[in-house]
Amino acid sequence: MPSSINRKTYYLCLLVLLILAGGLRLWGLGKWSYASDELGTFYEIELLLNPKPNSTGDDNVSKMIPISIGLHYLGMDLFGSSEFGSRLNPAFFGWLQILIVGLLLPKILNREITLATVLCLTLSSEHIFYCQYHRFYTITAFFVTLALLLGMIAINKRSIFLLILALLTCVIVMFSHTLSATVIGSLFLMALIGNWYSKGPQRWKETIVTGIGVFIAALIFLLYLYPLGKTKAIDYHWKGLLPFDALASSISQISWPIALAATFGFYLLWKEYRAISLQIAVICVTWLGMVFVFPLVFTFHSAYVFPLNIGYFILAGVIGTYLEMSLFIVQPLRSRIPLLIVAISIIPLMNLPSLVSYYQNGNRHDFRTAAKWLADNTNENDFLAVIEGDKLQYYQPTLTNRWKRIPRRDYQTWFEENRTRTGRNYFVFPGGRYGIPSEWKTWVEQNGSIQTTIVNRRFDDHDYPVIIVLHREGTGSK
Repeated sequence: MPSSINRKTYYLCLLVLLILAGGLRLWGLGKWSYASDELGTFYEIELLLNPKPNSTGDDNVSKMIPISIGLHYLGMDLFGSSEFGSRLNPAFFGWLQILIVGLLLPKILNREITLATVLCLTLSSEHIFYCQYHRFYTITAFFVTLALLLGMIAINKRSIFLLILALLTCVIVMFSHTLSATVIGSLFLMALIGNWYSKGPQRWKETIVTGIGVFIAALIFLLYLYPLGKTKAIDYHWKGLLPFDALASSISQISWPIALAATFGFYLLWKEYRAISLQIAVICVTWLGMVFVFPLVFTFHSAYVFPLNIGYFILAGVIGTYLEMSLFIVQPLRSRIPLLIVAISIIPLMNLPSLVSYYQNGNRHDFRTAAKWLADNTNENDFLAVIEGDKLQYYQPTLTNRWKRIPRRDYQTWFEENRTRTGRNYFVFPGGRYGIPSEWKTWVEQNGSIQTTIVNRRFDDHDYPVIIVLHREGTGSK
């Protein structure tokens, strides 16, 4: 695609955006307490170094994804295991993903679309979240993006060498996050589309080579990965998401402005570059397939599709270019750079409240402060009914063996069986915008009194409070 920006100006703009991206991902990196399954990475690193014999699917994770777990270990070996040190590796690979988009996407689309895509990624609060999240998602996203962009270049430039590199990168993806191995299916469909629109001798060679790669990947999955992971992703404490709930959650992860812009971006790209538009659409369709199918098979959450978000960001970037062209027609300028800056900033800045709010609490519950409150205000005779006790005891080891995870069902009976009669009984809930999670809200409010709510207020409609409730003795479990 033709570009109105010269090479020197483009790389200067890209450098500015990369500096901004790096700064946003380092800002507050060690400020947030560990949340969700970040602590699980430490356990998986230990399993990689000291495997368990006769282990279950959950214990086999490090064998299934040794590349991403190994890279986490190397990062911690270099930078330490603090919140800041352990998250440097994900931040670096998230930044590398943005860099690889800036270097490779202009070989497929133009420089304006690339700058718009890079800016959308740079200002994405969810991308920043995963860059500051001690898990393997940005590592996988980097390799997924590399595989897809190399594959698209290879298919459209008819390069078998680059296609083989893309397929080898897909193998790395398989051992970084097993579920993201769907990317090799995307490559096959992209090759099929590219060859359908191509002309000349050996028209289907990319499809044949990619088909061989799919066959080899299927063997790896069936003979090695599936036996290791067939009991994985079963969580008896969390029911996961139904398909349409998963869709809403996953779109929110991209952000609705990006998702809507991507829809219009596909239409605009389709009018001029049908093969390329369909190839990018394949990434989005693969993403949608994962969102609808995976919840029917195992416990699902939206982080699983984060590595394939890139398709939506590219299509959203198309909108920026067309806005810039429209503005130039209305108001011609000697330099189009000011118009380009305005145009490509419109879409990502629609999500500005969430971006600013992110730096209020890192999109996390503050378990560090909650653990300190419990350590200061409870004693060894008190009982803690909690949802995420591992984070509390990580920050305050004195809480170890004083908590149990409250179930979502039959919790009244469970509480009567586990409560202490010699001390006080507390509930500790990581809540949402409506306070205590709905499963327990009515019963807890009837039988307890809130002692403290630990929360940093945001500028959007999301809060991440940790609510500590004292059970009122004498109320029983009615």
